[in-house]
Amino acid sequence: MQPKTWVHPIKAQPLFHHQTHDQAMPIFGDIPVRYSKEENAKAVILPAPFEGISTWLKGAFHAPDAILEASTHLELYDLATDTEIYKCGIFTAKPLSTGKTPDKAVQEAFQHIKPYVKSNKFVVMLGGDHILGVGAAKAYAEKYDDLCILQLDAHTELRPIYSRSKYNHACTASRLREVGPLVQAGMRSMNISEKQYLEKGRHFFIDDIRNTPDWIEKLIEQLGPDVYISIDLDVLDPSIMPSTRHPEPNGLSYVEMRTLLQKVCKARNVVGCDFSEFSPITGMKAPEYLVAKLAYELIGFKFPKI
Repeated sequence: MQPKTWVHPIKAQPLFHHQTHDQAMPIFGDIPVRYSKEENAKAVILPAPFEGISTWLKGAFHAPDAILEASTHLELYDLATDTEIYKCGIFTAKPLSTGKTPDKAVQEAFQHIKPYVKSNKFVVMLGGDHILGVGAAKAYAEKYDDLCILQLDAHTELRPIYSRSKYNHACTASRLREVGPLVQAGMRSMNISEKQYLEKGRHFFIDDIRNTPDWIEKLIEQLGPDVYISIDLDVLDPSIMPSTRHPEPNGLSYVEMRTLLQKVCKARNVVGCDFSEFSPITGMKAPEYLVAKLAYELIGFKFPKI
């Protein structure tokens, strides 16, 4: 059977692209059925196909499909940790049926994830517009009073409002700060108007990272005991992650990202995560496989003893 080809959109799209089809989606990792059942799973993969107003490239609507398809080619044994991560149980949920506007999409993400939070599931949301991470963080904040949010991003996203919307992805950090204390890392691009919103010691720009050998330890010191991680994939360098809606030079390497996630999971209670702003490029499979691999490894860092 020939692999599916996910076409990067080049024609005009509606302002808000949301899930309307009922096609079957792959099970994350193509793991054995006994480990993919919801009742026994510690982790939940939640596809979130929502395309808000992009400030540049389009295609995030197709992200979950592409990442899930790539995940079926993962080797399920993790060499670095000497574990078969999938044995913790990984349930692939039906795609989030998001609303037609970003504010409604955030609310629907919040409502959809709440039952998983109550069941102590570790939700990994695959998107999609970054603003959906706000809904996920809100769901976890209802359970964890001291929830802290770690945002990994090439951009600060601290605008209070952008393009007449509080829920534009350029405002993601401003909305996350309303949920709980925010720590950011990996940024290398911002508007001068956002400088006034920076908090000393809580923003790790790429130059800070390059010039501070123990930057991860200093970052962890700023985190509370319970952490939600929101990842805009443009935090990675475009040499390994060109498939984003706004690629930015001089980003994190895979090793830097992997090391950060592993250390944060070891030092703090990471409760959930989202991978967002992925925009598949036709014929380029390596980036979507990278996201699938990173999501799988993150689950392994969360549940190291199987």
